[in-house]
Amino acid sequence: MRRMVVNTTVRRAALSHGGGVRALSSDLSELLREMSNQDLDMRLEAIKAEKKRRQATLIIGAAGAVGKRLCHALSQRGHRVIASDRMENIPGTLKDAVSDGERPGVCVGGIDVTDSEALRALFHEHADEN
Repeated sequence: MRRMVVNTTVRRAALSHGGGVRALSSDLSELLREMSNQDLDMRLEAIKAEKKRRQATLIIGAAGAVGKRLCHALSQRGHRVIASDRMENIPGTLKDAVSDGERPGVCVGGIDVTDSEALRALFHEHADEN
């Protein structure tokens, strides 16, 4: 319930000040000062979890021996892995390595690092949300 009140208060502050950043920052600072340490700790943990959820690691050249091992190791450590390689058909062992962890990743074939348009499209499609 407290979370909804905080979010509503911040939205109202933004609207009442015409969306001004300085005024919103001041109101947010005041709101944070009013929160208990326990509330602040819970909010911080939620923010950290959301930030981790949004992050991904891009591995270019993932179909090689080192790339596969790196994808597997990162996936096992909880990273969301975007594995790319210039091979059109991604090997099943790489697909397995990327999908091994708690946060399944993605395999993208046909991406050559010398093709700037393909890289631009790869980053656009799989960029972190933050």
